[in-house]
Amino acid sequence: MSTIKKLLLVAMACAFCLALVACGDEKNNTTPAATNTPTQAATNQDTPTPTPEPARDLGGLAVVVGDWWSGDDWHFARGTTADELTADWQDEMMKKHHYTITRKTICGWGDQAETCLLSITSNEPLAQVMTFDYRFMGSFMAQEEPLFADVSKLSEFDFTDEKWNKATIDSMTVGTAIYGFANGKEPRTGIYFNKDLIEKFLGKEYREKPYDWQASGEWTWDKFKEFAKSLTKDTDGDGVTDVYGFLIQNSVFAEMAMVSNGCHAVVTRNADGKYVNNCANQEVIDDLNWAYSFYQEGICRPAREDEQSWDFFETRWQEQKCVMIAHDQYRSEAFIADLKDDDGNVIGRAFDFDWGFVCFPKGPKATNYQPVARENVNVIASCDATKSKLADIAFAYNIFTDKSPEVKDDPSAWKGHYEPLFRDSRAVNETLDFMINGPVEPFSNPSYIVPGLYDNSNGLIQAKFYYSFDGDQMPAQLLASLSSEIDSAINDFNATRVK
Repeated sequence: MSTIKKLLLVAMACAFCLALVACGDEKNNTTPAATNTPTQAATNQDTPTPTPEPARDLGGLAVVVGDWWSGDDWHFARGTTADELTADWQDEMMKKHHYTITRKTICGWGDQAETCLLSITSNEPLAQVMTFDYRFMGSFMAQEEPLFADVSKLSEFDFTDEKWNKATIDSMTVGTAIYGFANGKEPRTGIYFNKDLIEKFLGKEYREKPYDWQASGEWTWDKFKEFAKSLTKDTDGDGVTDVYGFLIQNSVFAEMAMVSNGCHAVVTRNADGKYVNNCANQEVIDDLNWAYSFYQEGICRPAREDEQSWDFFETRWQEQKCVMIAHDQYRSEAFIADLKDDDGNVIGRAFDFDWGFVCFPKGPKATNYQPVARENVNVIASCDATKSKLADIAFAYNIFTDKSPEVKDDPSAWKGHYEPLFRDSRAVNETLDFMINGPVEPFSNPSYIVPGLYDNSNGLIQAKFYYSFDGDQMPAQLLASLSSEIDSAINDFNATRVK
């Protein structure tokens, strides 16, 4: 071979190597912002392509997830880009695995136990998966045979996956059986505060103080009580309080007092899974005494005879007759709503003032703010009509609780749903972020599932204790009067179900 040909071959080889190096530099020359974007990350050549899940033919299975609010025309949300991606992906999964799944109203809120119990026992379940208020679960567990499938051994559910609400699953576990579940961490009880009234009574520099105290760790029981006192006003000097610093539903106040100071409860559960009467526990009594003192000292007041609706405090807040209320996050949608005339024209805001939202303050025995899990509980009906399809129902529902891969890998996608529901960004970026993504797991009362305790209309704790919490009897006296009945309820459940 001639020298010229040899030189040409060497030059070509060098050029080829340089091209490979250049391609490698270009591939790796990605800005940090780009690598954090899910759609860009998915196209990055270094990212392994996930192996597609093989199709599982469900044979046209139609799954209804029944509740009391979705109506008859529910559909996957498409309000944000994340919603669109997930809705499209859900459609793809239904086609791929040959099934349909949708939400639908199957009962009224107050009819959950009666209507759904009858449908399951008659082998005509109104829905394959049913969603219940946790306070109705005891009514179902009082039946001789479980009406819900034990999902603990279903391979279709991986309850170690972070999408599942572990606190709710724990509270719905009896012995080794899991009867109910929830996915996601829904932000729950916090303190809504009226910034305009705070400025009026204390000065402009106090408008954001609850956020500042929350951020610094100073949002404690003592700070909260002091703040509520300073905002309780007789505005016309007639000796009668016109504006209260704080109003609340008494059942929520009693429970949040126990939750926010070390996750105590009237009935708890020991290491063997047995339920234990905690009525005489001094920590429980101390927590409840703190909450009860708000009524004694005139900072808060019970509902009057003309305010028997459970949400009377919300009406007073709308009228600006109280500065702070404790309520769940979901009510923010009502608080941000427009006020309309009879023709549907917007004429103002229903809650015509600026407001914020912080965590419930922490008690002296707590190390941080404590989120609470009072989730709606999902169950799979257990009857002949569902038993042969149990695994397929679980498979479909597991997908139903997932988000599209792009959204699932985006740590900020959750904010899109909440941002339009609040008056300021701090509620979402600070309070909700802590409740959902913070270091403290939500607390779920372990005894919600015990028959006779939280049944909404006559439960020993829900109806007889909580509903009387703002009365004349001190918490210790009231609990003592119910203790023997609570003993009977938990002893029966321990003997028949906890195995």
